[in-house]
Amino acid sequence: MSKMAYWVGQPGSPLDESALVRELQSLTGSRPSVGEVASVKRLVFESQAFTLQVLKSAIEAPGSDTATPKKIPSAEKEARLASLKAKVTGLLLEGVNEPAISLFEQTMHQYENRAIKHIPPEKAISREFEIMNAKVGKQLVIEGGGVVIRDSTSIPDSTVNSSLAVQQAFVRRALAYEFADLISFEASQRYLDALFRHLAREPPPGYRATTLAQVLSADKAVFGKLAELGTNVRKDAAGVRPLDSKLKEVLESYEVSFYLMPMVEKQKYNNTERPTPYQTDHADPKGKGKGKGKKGKKGGHIATWVPPLLRGGKPVDQQGNPICFNYNLEGCAAAEAGQTCPRGRHICCKCYEVHPFSSVHKPEEMKKKGS
Repeated sequence: MSKMAYWVGQPGSPLDESALVRELQSLTGSRPSVGEVASVKRLVFESQAFTLQVLKSAIEAPGSDTATPKKIPSAEKEARLASLKAKVTGLLLEGVNEPAISLFEQTMHQYENRAIKHIPPEKAISREFEIMNAKVGKQLVIEGGGVVIRDSTSIPDSTVNSSLAVQQAFVRRALAYEFADLISFEASQRYLDALFRHLAREPPPGYRATTLAQVLSADKAVFGKLAELGTNVRKDAAGVRPLDSKLKEVLESYEVSFYLMPMVEKQKYNNTERPTPYQTDHADPKGKGKGKGKKGKKGGHIATWVPPLLRGGKPVDQQGNPICFNYNLEGCAAAEAGQTCPRGRHICCKCYEVHPFSSVHKPEEMKKKGS
């Protein structure tokens, strides 16, 4: 089309009919008829108009990465759908398996820009979801130095919360890539089978099985790696699609395999018991102690260990309830003074009054050193 636009004259300038007749006569060897000249003039005009439109779109939307996917012409869409149905046998393209038109436009946009991008499962929606949830509104667009109001269609992301929904979304994405002639459906199926096989893999002892979140992270990493490789996404001269072989090759790379490794299972701890030194170990207070000295007094033996800075105090009160060491040292914000926190009562560990030990008393060891 671009060569035809510059065949005789150039776009935007009047067409020289005499020059066109001379070119046709040099090609055919005879003078063209009036009808033939009129048909070629129309073809040249349409080629020039198409070339100008392409140049205008490139100027108004610089940077293919940020450009909005274009609408697919009806004739091209029907032809590609017929070719897709002929290639994909054994799968009905209806219901949850029928990709949305917007999904086709995304893959065609990647084909036109020669750049692969990751399409998450929540954006790989079905045609049924697209029809039911599409919202038509108005959008301000800057065009030709002015602001133009155009109709816009917004489609929310679908909810994907199960392995089945994710697999269905990936199948629709695979069909869309086959539609755009980027990745064959067969290669996508081999890739999906290898990816979802990790969900059924038995983990080693002490590890948990691979989760769906890890599978989604690995899928995103695969397409990110494909974009980094910079491989030409279109078919080569022999008709081979380069992404067909690269897709599973990247999945098996160590960078992506890292996302699919079974994770260590978290150990469960029993936090119901109070840890030492607050845990008391004393006998029935009604019993009588045996032995000499202080151990012969009535009431069972209670724990006596306290931190060095609280030497002279006791870890429990007269009833055997634990006392909070933090409150007596530097303070505890878990409860008010006189109340009880998970560590114990907020009272002095020496005189059992409502004040910290450090504010009134001194450790016995410090007294001995100072004397």
